[in-house]
Amino acid sequence: MATIRDVAKECGVSVTTVSFVLNNSPRPVSVETRRRVTEVARRMNYHPNAMARGLVQRKMNSLGVLFAQVEASIVTNNYATGILAGVFAEAVSRGYDIHLYTRPWESAELSAPRFRNNQTDGTLIIVPGIGSDMVPGLRQFGVPMVVVSSPTAIDGVSYVDIDNVQGARLVANHFLSLGHTRIAHVMGTPIQHAVFERRDAFVATLERSGYPIRPEYLVGDSFGRAETERTARMLLSLPEPPTAIFATNDDMALHVLRVAQEMGIAVPQELSIVGFDDYPVAQNSNPPLTTVHHPLNDIGRKATQLLLARIEDEEVEDERCIFTPKLMVRGTTAPWTA
Repeated sequence: MATIRDVAKECGVSVTTVSFVLNNSPRPVSVETRRRVTEVARRMNYHPNAMARGLVQRKMNSLGVLFAQVEASIVTNNYATGILAGVFAEAVSRGYDIHLYTRPWESAELSAPRFRNNQTDGTLIIVPGIGSDMVPGLRQFGVPMVVVSSPTAIDGVSYVDIDNVQGARLVANHFLSLGHTRIAHVMGTPIQHAVFERRDAFVATLERSGYPIRPEYLVGDSFGRAETERTARMLLSLPEPPTAIFATNDDMALHVLRVAQEMGIAVPQELSIVGFDDYPVAQNSNPPLTTVHHPLNDIGRKATQLLLARIEDEEVEDERCIFTPKLMVRGTTAPWTA
């Protein structure tokens, strides 16, 4: 999976020189250098794509947005709309159009080739799942990209995320400060790095504080409403139910709140609930949801800025931009007094 940097290193020239040669730029490059670059690129199976040619010859002024999971509900999904709002705002201010890909990613072998000649300048990859070959699959074709909400160590790829570990620690410490000791966690679908980062940091913080989480309090394996409500009902029906529950995201936390209210459990007097992400709906629930603020708009903007920087200069340094979370204490948490 060769990149333009690999070709440049093998030839002993700059990335810019390789770009000029492979994209047929009129810039002056010696015949011998052109021959060497072409030969090495062919041997390493490196292919310049339409985006790279556009950088040398012309820009398309268009950015692609690729979600790991593509479904109709993405247009109403709180996470997706939060990220896209920031992406759109930055793109509009810089004179770029946005192309939202709607064909699901299958595999690098089947899906990556269609991006080789795609008419965009670069791509934002949103939440590639654990084990996904999305990023390396596109990288092999030299697609300028930035990843959102998933760490990557691939050369030439920047990523933007929130500090999930710190966010989960804030929740654990908040529960402990309120006197809770029977604390549970309802986990989302285990296909995203954030799901495990939040769970592991939450559990570790409780353990370090002398309150290891009970096995029966560590539950859940789906973001879905029906599954989350079933899990919440099971938790709250235990002989000794938890007095505090942390859910992987706000949607799940609100599902837990709904079940508690249906069961006649007073929130926050008898049960404290905390979510993560601070979706707009969190402020409008009854009572308003205590949660961790996730600056989705800012993350979308920053990711777009990094992508445009990459498009304008292939040699720009990779950046790992991690936003700091903030606990938003509202009406679903209170001291445990029983």
